[in-house]
Amino acid sequence: MSKKRLEEIKESVEVDIVDLVYDPTERWVKSYSLSEGDYRYLIEQAERVQELEKDIKEWEIVNESWEEINENLAEQNKRYREAIKGAIGKFNYDYHQEGMAELLNVLEESE
Repeated sequence: MSKKRLEEIKESVEVDIVDLVYDPTERWVKSYSLSEGDYRYLIEQAERVQELEKDIKEWEIVNESWEEINENLAEQNKRYREAIKGAIGKFNYDYHQEGMAELLNVLEESE
């Protein structure tokens, strides 16, 4: 929505105070008059806002899915790091075969 256009509409609107007989409080109320072009513009902008709000909700759902995927990948990476560290640790204690087998298992799982 153009801020300048909105200001122009605010300035061009005519405000009347009218008495609405059907109002149960019997109060005076304001009535606003604007040009048909301004009316159409405001309706278009309201519809655009609704579309954008729908888009936001859809993107929030997509974002939640990506957050879940990222959490799962972070957990998987943590498990792999721990397994690789464990395998490397076994190499340090001269358990070469066992360490190599564990390292190969970890690498196969990551594919």
